[in-house]
Amino acid sequence: MVTLSWGIAGAIAAFSVILVYPTINLPDKDFLGPSLLVLPLAGAVLGRFQSLPIAFFSSVGIGVAAQVLASNQNLPGLPQLALVIVVFAGLLLQPKLSSRRDEDRGEWNKLYPPQLPTQIRRLFTVRLITPLISVIALAFAVYIGLTVTNKTATILTFAVGFTIVGLSVGVLTGVAGQLSLGQFAFAAIAGTVAVKVSAATGQFFLGLLAGVVVGAIVSVLVGIPALRLRGLALAVSTLAFSFATSSWLLRQEILIGPTASGIRVDPLQISGLNINFSLPKNYYLFSLVFLVIAFLIAANIRRTGLGRVLRALRDNEDAARAFTIAAPYRKLQTFGIAGAIAGLGGVVIANSVTTLTPDFFKGAFSVDVVSQSVLGGLGVLPGPVIGALYSRVPQLVTLNEFIPPLLILLSVIIIVLIPRGLGGLLVRVRNSAAFGLARLQGVDPQAAIRFDEGEVDGEDRRIAVIDVTPLKQNVGRDPFVGIDPQALPPILQVTGASRSFGGIKAVTGVDLAVQPGEILGIIGPNGAGKTTLFEIIAGFTAPDSGSIVFNGRDITKLSPEARAKLGLVRSFQAARLYPTISVLETVMVAMERTAPTGVTSSLLGLPMADRAKKARAMQYLEVMGLDYLQAKPVGELSTGTRRMVEITCMLALDPQVLLLDEPAGGIAQSEGESLVQLLTGVNRDLGTTLVVVEHDLPLLFRLAQRVVAMELGAVIAEGSPEAVRNHPDVVRSYLGADMTAVERSGPFTATVS
Repeated sequence: MVTLSWGIAGAIAAFSVILVYPTINLPDKDFLGPSLLVLPLAGAVLGRFQSLPIAFFSSVGIGVAAQVLASNQNLPGLPQLALVIVVFAGLLLQPKLSSRRDEDRGEWNKLYPPQLPTQIRRLFTVRLITPLISVIALAFAVYIGLTVTNKTATILTFAVGFTIVGLSVGVLTGVAGQLSLGQFAFAAIAGTVAVKVSAATGQFFLGLLAGVVVGAIVSVLVGIPALRLRGLALAVSTLAFSFATSSWLLRQEILIGPTASGIRVDPLQISGLNINFSLPKNYYLFSLVFLVIAFLIAANIRRTGLGRVLRALRDNEDAARAFTIAAPYRKLQTFGIAGAIAGLGGVVIANSVTTLTPDFFKGAFSVDVVSQSVLGGLGVLPGPVIGALYSRVPQLVTLNEFIPPLLILLSVIIIVLIPRGLGGLLVRVRNSAAFGLARLQGVDPQAAIRFDEGEVDGEDRRIAVIDVTPLKQNVGRDPFVGIDPQALPPILQVTGASRSFGGIKAVTGVDLAVQPGEILGIIGPNGAGKTTLFEIIAGFTAPDSGSIVFNGRDITKLSPEARAKLGLVRSFQAARLYPTISVLETVMVAMERTAPTGVTSSLLGLPMADRAKKARAMQYLEVMGLDYLQAKPVGELSTGTRRMVEITCMLALDPQVLLLDEPAGGIAQSEGESLVQLLTGVNRDLGTTLVVVEHDLPLLFRLAQRVVAMELGAVIAEGSPEAVRNHPDVVRSYLGADMTAVERSGPFTATVS
């Protein structure tokens, strides 16, 4: 079916081009490039890649409007500008798609080469491999600059600029998962601003600063649609902006201007340096300084807390928001950083020529820089430089006329067959060398791999051994020991909560009061509205009516991350968490509530904050008996183990109220009683109020102090476990249900009066 769909789509695309081709003034080498794709993609965006009728009529309207606007010769670039407005308006006015549609199932692991085992990675000789390779590569780049011709140096300078822009793609797409096809537009704007400011002030570094800042600002503005949609929709909006930049924005007087002559770029002059930068070889060597800076920043982002948070958002945005990560803020932050890096690349490129024209920065360059980054490897830091050098082989070496097309075909084959890119192959070579060094030092690579996989013999890791009392020191409140919860005002109050989806009433007028320190259970058959009620309480679904009050504060309008920061934290049914990051990193993400990651410290690579966070995370893992799995990716864990990791994260968040959605899901039946003891200990020893939704009724009745029963979105019974268990409406609600599932950990006994 996939092959058939590709065949049908290809035939329709070919037929469309055949119809359009006679209307083009030939020769036009850019006709079959990305510019041909922008208009229909805009129509697909308006149809949300789902509705064929909307996509069809939108594309017709966009095509007609583009032809009408293109006929006005006095306003060049107007069709591209109008296209950007249409796309952005279409994205911002449409309802937001649920992030769960894009929830990762581990596909990003295909882009990342396997990491070295922890025991091998810690060896001193192995730690020297990457710095040694970096120094050798930099020394070779300097040597090349001293020996090549000026023409070759100019080509290499462009490769440096493209590499820096590619590093921004690596941060934005490879780490944060935001697919942007507009990075070169940010580079173009930043480069032009830098040239004009430098010319006006006579200060290169002032122009550099202005260009980088403007690149960051423009990137943030263009990234606003990422707060609502991502993936292809975001890619289309950034691609449209890229073409509008080259055909309209750069032609404005504030930037280059409409004339073909462009603006003059004065030779670079730096006070205190008696170097002739008008010589391309000298400027190329100077550009390597900015390449090193960009590499260090990108490397720091990948290995510090900021990269960890961005990967968590990429893998599972809802879970990250439940862990107090402010998704909109972090996304715009990432666009700003990536825009600044791209702006640095644009400054390097703009100052490498003598005249800057509107046609110098082509819209297709944004697609080129992404394809080069993917070819080199999005998941590896040196991927962009490998891709940039590969793409410039025809310029650096005299080849037969048939070789360049073959290189392009080979790059497509590499991208399809080797998702990790050429850089991934180099990492495999690096890993082989590391394994060899480990053997020389008496470390068995296979044993090290098994250790990271959690294959530890002779250790009892059952839930029964867990005692949470060592975590008391991390809790900022006193447990509610010996206090009657009913004597205190409710810590969580839900009043008249209702929510409908179309004609389906998922939740209807629910009132709920949770006392401090109690364990409240919520039961009901499938479709009763339990999870929707959790969604409303946690802020992931807005109620049609009603209010939520937490600790005396109305939080009905607050975002999920804001509620989590106040101490109202929820879990999810599937407990997928973040498939591509390790168990240790997952717990460290949960600590964002008490120790949020600073951007400055991450960009500078300062390790102090991460060291303290790692030590605390290890403490939680040791208490929960999961320390042996610290290096294992969450996506490779069993469902039950993932559930235990999720509970560990919940404790690391130090919640006041913990909303647990089916905590027994994936837990072995034989460990049901151990889970009850664990959650009881969390409530008793840490003073955490629990609200638990669970289908395992015997388990819940042993755990909860009070139970609420729901059916068809409404509360049908409330009281002690014994009273609710024997309530006639509750018994009738479960008649016809699969009693094997209901009684998975014990008999469900009830009498109908």
